[in-house]
Amino acid sequence: MMVFGVKNSENIVEETDLYEQIETSENEAVDLGKVFMDLAMVLTNDVDPFSQIESIGFKSVLGISGTGEFEVGSYNVVGYLNHLQLQEVTNWLLSLSINSLEDFEQWYEKLDEEVKTTLEEFSTDSEQIYEGSFEPLLSLYQKLVEEEKAALFCLSM
Repeated sequence: MMVFGVKNSENIVEETDLYEQIETSENEAVDLGKVFMDLAMVLTNDVDPFSQIESIGFKSVLGISGTGEFEVGSYNVVGYLNHLQLQEVTNWLLSLSINSLEDFEQWYEKLDEEVKTTLEEFSTDSEQIYEGSFEPLLSLYQKLVEEEKAALFCLSM
């Protein structure tokens, strides 16, 4: 899963220069790799984050999929957060007060036991999730909010 910063749009499907926007923002994009599902489980506190698609925890990792999936170059667009939605998600993530690995680990320990057991079975620990996805994603979101941009969620094809 890749998260790109793009210009804010009410209808992302109608953006004619979306491929160019992705190419321009590629260096600043966050590659969540395979841990995007782990992060989604953590932020929804659910082993099946897709059962929580309306939750802000789900939206923070996968965006809103109301546009339906569509292709842009070598990417399959699976979600989008416009500037206002991104601002809401960013504020929620900041409200969790997870500003360090230590804070994240304390928060992680409060997760449902089934979630923690599932993550252990995936051999993913809290440090990998924090440093590999949560921290870079939050940094990107803060930058995009400041620049009044939006977030585009893509899978490589």
